[in-house]
Amino acid sequence: MKKLTYFGVFVGLSLIAWLVAWQGAESIGATLSEIGVGVLLLLPIYAIYLAMGVVSWRLLFVPWREPPFAVSLNAIWIGSAVNTLLPVASLGGEAVKARLLTLRGVDASEAGGSVVGDTTVQALSLALWGLIGAALLAAVSFDRDMVWAAFLAAGLFCAGVFAFVLLQRKGMFAYVGNRLGGQTFGDRLLEFDRHVREIYDRPGRVVTATFIRLASRIFLTTEIWIAAWLIGHPITILEAIMIRSLTGAVRGAAFFIPNGLGVQEGAFMVFGALLGIPPGLSLSLSLVVRVREIITSAPALFVWQAIEGKSLLRVFKEKTS
Repeated sequence: MKKLTYFGVFVGLSLIAWLVAWQGAESIGATLSEIGVGVLLLLPIYAIYLAMGVVSWRLLFVPWREPPFAVSLNAIWIGSAVNTLLPVASLGGEAVKARLLTLRGVDASEAGGSVVGDTTVQALSLALWGLIGAALLAAVSFDRDMVWAAFLAAGLFCAGVFAFVLLQRKGMFAYVGNRLGGQTFGDRLLEFDRHVREIYDRPGRVVTATFIRLASRIFLTTEIWIAAWLIGHPITILEAIMIRSLTGAVRGAAFFIPNGLGVQEGAFMVFGALLGIPPGLSLSLSLVVRVREIITSAPALFVWQAIEGKSLLRVFKEKTS
């Protein structure tokens, strides 16, 4: 699995390099240099996006037992950074989120269950996001085959997510544990399954969490709208939503490629072309998002290592005292 992940990183980076060379490295570089410190305008947008994600995530805990907002914000920031900068596909950051909560005293099964629920909520919101993108695509595109393909892909994704929810309610984790690790391992996951099922026993909170996540995705589209303005090719907010939603759906479907490297860039160029955006500018838009991701994610990795270092030091002192 690790070799496949590293291979995905290699392929993704190679694809980005090829796209940049194809469109002209000098012109892409000139476009990005024109933005300069303007990329900093995107940081508050991402901060609000993360905060909305925290509000959504905390709804999946038992009422009045939610971890503190600051603790959850730190966990979701670091988890997102892990998924962005490290070759862990799209699930490594979710495990880190649960780990950070347990370090702050949250029960491991409850923390893990909340992360599974949050992953499902993210997938549900992404499926709805894809449907919105397909609807907007139908409004601007005369290519019926592409429109139907977009609706079909979004519909299949929705079906897959709902099937995953049903499997969780049936106790899939204990079942898999029994098959892979024997009865003892499966029994250990029964408590985990219980916490997951409890989340879906509060459907109102799950639905609310899903729509808050969807709203956060729509809000994050603002960075595409601003980036397009910065590179001198302004687009409407609805056009920005279409590009971001369809690109996000494609990137989510390619979850096995770390951070959608290359996939996002190609999708930006394809869907941007439908709006008359030149391929080079669409690629620049995607790269602006990449730059913002690096700026916001790199510090999070250092904070994560500091937290883990303190944890190891504490364990060492307890063992030697």
